[in-house]
Amino acid sequence: MARRSSRFPEVFLPKHLLRTTVRMSAAVAATALATLAAGCGSDAPTTPSSSSNPLDLTSVFAQMSSADASSLGSARSLLGVPALVVPTTLPSACSFSSTVQGFVCPSKTSAGLTVGFTYFLYDAAGHTQSSADATTTDAVRAVADVKGTVATQFNAINATMAVDDHSDMTLKGLLSANRTLNGTSTSHLDLTTTGSASTHSTFDLATTTANVVLPKAAGSWPASGTVTSDGTAKTNVGANAVTLDLHQVVTFNGTSIVTVTTTVAGHTSTCKIDLSGKTAPVC
Repeated sequence: MARRSSRFPEVFLPKHLLRTTVRMSAAVAATALATLAAGCGSDAPTTPSSSSNPLDLTSVFAQMSSADASSLGSARSLLGVPALVVPTTLPSACSFSSTVQGFVCPSKTSAGLTVGFTYFLYDAAGHTQSSADATTTDAVRAVADVKGTVATQFNAINATMAVDDHSDMTLKGLLSANRTLNGTSTSHLDLTTTGSASTHSTFDLATTTANVVLPKAAGSWPASGTVTSDGTAKTNVGANAVTLDLHQVVTFNGTSIVTVTTTVAGHTSTCKIDLSGKTAPVC
């Protein structure tokens, strides 16, 4: 899942956010996109396979996670979405279900959050498979849900946050040189703070990954495709209500330089971000 910023005063003080939108867009997007390029680790589920040509699902899921819509944290951070630590799913616990024709991982709950994860394997003709095979498995679909309520603190302010996240991603072309990732993710958070200043905030973010081409060769940049996010943050502070809208598009072109166009509260900025980190963002 995406790592979200715990700094949300900008949502409560929109004038401050408007003055820093361009600067934040470049800095936060650069960090998030660097994560995309590097991958998100190897906590992905694997499945026992009776195939004589087992497929390395660990690397497949790592690649999917690295380019997953929900991994791009820039839109979330600009909305001021609070930090969230999600419990991981045990890879060895996933097993094939003939009912859903996919691999179901038992739900795992930690600190008030419950994670559900299911993945599906397909051959080139779109037929489901009960085991992964490097010579016949052409696509993998991953569906993840995170729900629950957590108690936490932000800047010494007590808060309760209800979480409802959903992600559905499919990576096709495992049998070819290039793999194409498509999918969507949605996130709804309901945050209530108590103390000297009681507030109620909701955060809604919908993200679409469209035709992001991921070369099979390690170290290659996404050849094309976009990741588009649309979000709304609503905050009530006493009798005052503030609504903040965001639209962001990340465009890949096969090089380490990507274009990130962000519109917050009607103010648009376009930045060129170097995924390699070798050059500073240009906005």
